[in-house]
Amino acid sequence: MRTRISLSALVAIALSAGSASAAPITWGLTSAPCSSTGGTSMGNTKTYCSAPGPSVTASAWANTGDILPLPAGANTALAVAQLEVFSGGLGVRNADWNVAVPGRDTNEGSSPEHAVDNNDRFDSVLFAFEADVELTSLTLGWVGSDSDITVLAYTGGGAPVLAGATYGALTGVGGGWALVGHYLNAGTGSEAINPLGYSSRYWLIGAYNSLVGGDKSYVGNDAVKIESLTGEERRQVPEPASLSLLGLGLAGLASRLRRARRG
Repeated sequence: MRTRISLSALVAIALSAGSASAAPITWGLTSAPCSSTGGTSMGNTKTYCSAPGPSVTASAWANTGDILPLPAGANTALAVAQLEVFSGGLGVRNADWNVAVPGRDTNEGSSPEHAVDNNDRFDSVLFAFEADVELTSLTLGWVGSDSDITVLAYTGGGAPVLAGATYGALTGVGGGWALVGHYLNAGTGSEAINPLGYSSRYWLIGAYNSLVGGDKSYVGNDAVKIESLTGEERRQVPEPASLSLLGLGLAGLASRLRRARRG
């Protein structure tokens, strides 16, 4: 009987080893974060917890990293921005919001450009999770005159480096980022995303961004605030060597069971 119980338990472990998903988790982004850095300065971050799921750290980015001055729309390099928490969700004030220089995006300090927008600059929020997550939907708590959004997932090795990169390079050869999708007229409420089931620790979500591919005619009047994210933690699948050892254990127990029955 003991051998039979042990064998059954090991079989159950083997069958569950291939299971990589867990129950859906929602990360609310309007409540007080677990921790934050940088206060309300450029490059600040906010970390949100959703026990028992992994925590996620949010930071703001926009293509404002080139040398001043530049004509409107000419910025290409990514630089940190200021992450804001509003009642409707996360917004972004990029580095142009308080700079009175010709060609700069000086309206970032007022509505609707205090949100995640694509007027002159492309604002995005980087979500860095503690573990791999398969996002399935997001909720916008506030939108401007339009609400087209773009979602990217990092599929490269190590941690992504955004500072100094361009949006176009992110999804280019060797960039490490995959275009999960453009979602038009998302509106307030829940929006399903990621039909291909990408799983990643790093997600970049912003107003519709034609620089990563797409129709440029949708750009210019999108402004949204990100209220929450929903997805599933992707548990680590055992390494092949571990699976081999598990198989050997099963074979050994089966052999013992056969001998016990013959005896």
